[in-house]
Amino acid sequence: MSHRILVLIPSILLIASCATKPPQFDWFQEAEQFHAIPPPTEVSAKILSGFDAPSTSSPAVGDEILFALSLDSPVGVENWYLHMTIAEISEDRKRVGFALTVFDENGESLGTSQDRIKAHHLTTGIAAAAIKPKNPEVVAGAISSLRAVLTILQRNDILAPVLWKIVKKPPIVSILMNLGIRAEIAIGASQDWQSKIPESDWEIPTWRIPMVATLNDIQAINLSLVVIDPASPLNLSAGITSLVAVRPDGSGTRFRMHAIAARRHRD
Repeated sequence: MSHRILVLIPSILLIASCATKPPQFDWFQEAEQFHAIPPPTEVSAKILSGFDAPSTSSPAVGDEILFALSLDSPVGVENWYLHMTIAEISEDRKRVGFALTVFDENGESLGTSQDRIKAHHLTTGIAAAAIKPKNPEVVAGAISSLRAVLTILQRNDILAPVLWKIVKKPPIVSILMNLGIRAEIAIGASQDWQSKIPESDWEIPTWRIPMVATLNDIQAINLSLVVIDPASPLNLSAGITSLVAVRPDGSGTRFRMHAIAARRHRD
């Protein structure tokens, strides 16, 4: 099953449609090794530590999640932390406002941004694409949830240039011939994933889902997602616990995003 979308890179929106060229998923098995979740550090613990047990609670002001981010490239490895917290919820509870703070690997704040998304993207989640892969409406909803989370990242001034580095861009001739950029995404067959929330004994149904984004029929980004059905507090990321994005040009450029702490609001 595949769907055309405009995805992942700043200033490009996502849409859903049918793909025209079969993508390649031969990279998916190799990506498995990059999903190992890094252990908490003294630095990360000062920002947020531990996980609250999964529950059916709705998103609430004060819910928060911490990701360890890394970019591997030919010039070396860069590391950050991303702290996301719900800062506001609209009166009709249809929109959620986030505060995103990016920290360097030493725990120094690099800046905070504000953003809003529709609340149903958090509760629909991305795991739906693995649970009901033959239902086009369900898969489209999962893609929309992924878009919502990634859009928050790509609108952040610090993270946007990082995301650009994992995109294999089409040549100028291709852009001219196509009168712009035509983007597609294909979702491959998911697999059950044996993993636990760090420092816990909770065994939660988990899946790993491969996705390929193409720009003008050129494979531009390979995505491997580890997801759960979005239980609180991991519904802040629509159920994403780990994301590996690989630039498919043999350069070894990789972006990794791992949830290392998540807490519900405190009364």
